[in-house]
Amino acid sequence: MNKTSKLWRGVAAIFTIVNVFGAIYAGAMGEWMHAAVHAVILAGGFVVWELLPGGRKQEAVKPQIEDMHLDQLQQQIDNIAVNVERIGEAQRFQEKLVKERIEEQ
Repeated sequence: MNKTSKLWRGVAAIFTIVNVFGAIYAGAMGEWMHAAVHAVILAGGFVVWELLPGGRKQEAVKPQIEDMHLDQLQQQIDNIAVNVERIGEAQRFQEKLVKERIEEQ
């Protein structure tokens, strides 16, 4: 994350906090119109956040990448399991050959 995105995240956090607590405070003081303005501004900020590039699009890409990594790991584990099974079969075959040689003597 670069400096600019950290700055905008901070601005967005402050914007959200001010509007949430502003709406609560205005509602507690009986200023319903004032509270409604804070709520509308907060909702508008959320809509703008969703429409801006880099909002949820970056978050949506991460699971795809993680899924790709999980698929690769699964394939690697499957390959290891197949190779371990082959090693086991080779050892059983060698034991069988050794037993047959011992019985022949």
